Amino acid sequence: MMKKYMYFCLLVISGISGSLQAQCGGAGCNGNTYVKSSDPNTIEYDNLISTFHSSMLKEASGRVLIWGEYAAANGTDNVLSPTEINSTNYPRLTGTILRYAGGSAGGDGAQFIVLTTDGLFIWGNLNTVVTNSITNRTAFRKVRIRTAGESVAKEDGLPEGVSPGDVKMMFGTRSTLAITTCDGQAWVLSMFGNKNGDGSAQSAVNNSLWHRVKTGNGANDYLTDVVAVRGTRMGLIALTSTGKLYTWGSGTYLGDNSGAASRTYATEMTLPSDWPAGARPKMIGMTTNNSSTPNTYYLLASDGTLYSLGNNRYRELGDFTVNDSRSWIRVKKSPTENMTDIAWISPSEHDSYYSAINALTTDGKLYSWGTNDRGMLGGGGATFIDPTYMPGLDANDVLMAVETGGHTSMVIKQCSQNFGYVGHSSSGSMGNGSALEANAYNYTFFTARVNLCGANTQPNVISKKTCPGATVNLADLHIGNIPDEYELKWYTTSTKDAGTEVTNPAAVGPGTYYAFYITTNPESCDSPASDAVIISEFGSSDPEYKDCSCKRPIETGTPLLSKFGISTKESHADNWPTQVPNGYIVLDASKKGMVITHMTTAQINALTPVTGMIVYDTDAKCIKLYRGDNPAIAPDRKGWVCIQQGCN
Repeated sequence: MMKKYMYFCLLVISGISGSLQAQCGGAGCNGNTYVKSSDPNTIEYDNLISTFHSSMLKEASGRVLIWGEYAAANGTDNVLSPTEINSTNYPRLTGTILRYAGGSAGGDGAQFIVLTTDGLFIWGNLNTVVTNSITNRTAFRKVRIRTAGESVAKEDGLPEGVSPGDVKMMFGTRSTLAITTCDGQAWVLSMFGNKNGDGSAQSAVNNSLWHRVKTGNGANDYLTDVVAVRGTRMGLIALTSTGKLYTWGSGTYLGDNSGAASRTYATEMTLPSDWPAGARPKMIGMTTNNSSTPNTYYLLASDGTLYSLGNNRYRELGDFTVNDSRSWIRVKKSPTENMTDIAWISPSEHDSYYSAINALTTDGKLYSWGTNDRGMLGGGGATFIDPTYMPGLDANDVLMAVETGGHTSMVIKQCSQNFGYVGHSSSGSMGNGSALEANAYNYTFFTARVNLCGANTQPNVISKKTCPGATVNLADLHIGNIPDEYELKWYTTSTKDAGTEVTNPAAVGPGTYYAFYITTNPESCDSPASDAVIISEFGSSDPEYKDCSCKRPIETGTPLLSKFGISTKESHADNWPTQVPNGYIVLDASKKGMVITHMTTAQINALTPVTGMIVYDTDAKCIKLYRGDNPAIAPDRKGWVCIQQGCN
């Protein structure tokens, strides 16, 4: 029987706001994506992106990984396994990564962009996404870019008036970088296709400038309320928060039965004539085979209906013909049956060749069609394929995410730690540590372990240090939500060995622990183990150590009675001082305090001390205790030390 879909998103989708701001900021994990995507205004398209032979991925923890061709910090070497983009591996990186993008030109290589809280950084094959006049070095570096109409380039590389935290989406493809802001602006940096969107043509100067997209030639006729911009080297498409579609660039269609044309301003498109009542446009996408053919468009409705428009030379429209269409048509799963219940679309959009698309259904099944060069869609070596169900996969597999690259496809499968890969493997693109070149005509999971944001197949966890003697509730170290029909359990082994389940996860001490999502549905499967959760204690060299309140457990049994006391009070209870347990001398007063010896640090150091001697240091302004020089005492706590709360 079909396995039940297991969803491991860090965010409860029903709780995601419909406001444009909900997707802004960029750091962390936006789980409104893949098969559980819902709100069109905040869908995260780019947790996993693939160019020709390279990929970038955001994990559930928020870490950004990269691997494949040209991906190293020098922009020329390959990265054979998923590697975090951080200041260690990419030494010029500063700030926190908010967005990332990439584009490629077939076998000529890829160029990559990350946006951090400090600005834009670019590396990789030159003149692929941005012009050489912006960066003429392959190595990872920060860039400055000027905005059209402005005389000075901004230090963060963003358009005038846009800060890193204002960027809602950053989309890359060959010859183009497009930005959507939190308040609905669309900006384009392009060097091909006349798709600046503000009426200007491509030129050496314009190619190196940010252009704000307009709907006409008026000074303030800007395209507004934008929530997504996608496209190809040829043209771009935008979706607004009100459900309108706009397109501009070369080889663009409007969906109204008019022919392909070049449009230098964003031009409103028509919705399909049979648009489902009550549905909203949910996702948009485009693909193209090369610069000599018009574009192919895709439009997904919120009810799961999928439409296509434009070029069909390579069966991209998915209607089981090779006939172009100037109007929106329904994508089919057979020559006579329309495709339904589509939750996610992933066209090949970051590369300029090999038009193709993968689509996921709400129950985690895959359809693929278009160009199948080197088996990039799976299911054998046919050069072009009509919509094909689960090509190269077991029909019982349940998929959580898919990404179509320039020469590959990748999937995340329920309960599998490694991603699935199909197509041309080259230069480390499979992420398995090998640079071997080969064709995978059917999906292989001999790849690498990842935990994709929005489709994480294992619990996302953190480790913790704690005060000596304290216990930790393991539930506090699990980040996210437990999926429906699953429960969270903890083990001390990563293989759930018999006898290693943690019996009281609410109070554990130092050690190594692993979290699992354990299914309550006999037709499903348990998750792989989480990363190791390591609980350790603060040491005396840790700054947090001074804040620890370390109290030894109270000894049980009958307490000793205090028998000697000094007091200035006129009366006491008959049993004083025996009512005070475990004392040697009991001091008591109603109006006076006890004053101990006051000395300077120099005077204290001149004493011949005895272990246990106490004095007030007037320089250090603390009560000092002489702890002696016993070898068992930590070096930083020998001799005279200020008394403070902690483990003494």
